[in-house]
Amino acid sequence: MAVEVGVVCPEPPDPEQVARLVGPLLSMILRSGLVHALCDERKDAWVIHWDSVSAVVVQLPPGDHEFADSWFLSVAPGERAIDLSFLLAVVTAAAAAIAVDGRVLDESSLIGGGTIGGGELLVRATGGPERSVADALTALGSHVWNE
Repeated sequence: MAVEVGVVCPEPPDPEQVARLVGPLLSMILRSGLVHALCDERKDAWVIHWDSVSAVVVQLPPGDHEFADSWFLSVAPGERAIDLSFLLAVVTAAAAAIAVDGRVLDESSLIGGGTIGGGELLVRATGGPERSVADALTALGSHVWNE
């Protein structure tokens, strides 16, 4: 099973705008100093880099997937089974959904399951005075990382 989070959106988000959102959002969730995210656009995908981790975003236009009238983004951690990379993928998906009024699909129940608004995901991830990666993933409802 692939570790990925989907985003259904009316139009593709601007990768640079998503990167500008991701840095402050992830820094806030982890209660760290501001670390900016960078975007590396490639032919068929773009990669968001934050600190030492990355998330890969693949965009599919309408008609290339089951959501015929919408764009679909597949957001996956750059490395498998690394909590911070997975959290970056979730925050990237949330930022993309916020940027173009889309919604996040969690078909594999990695962060609680179902269809979730980007803002709702961020609210779930930010609670509590001290925040570790494990705390943020637990707040998002991920059971995968607590085994």
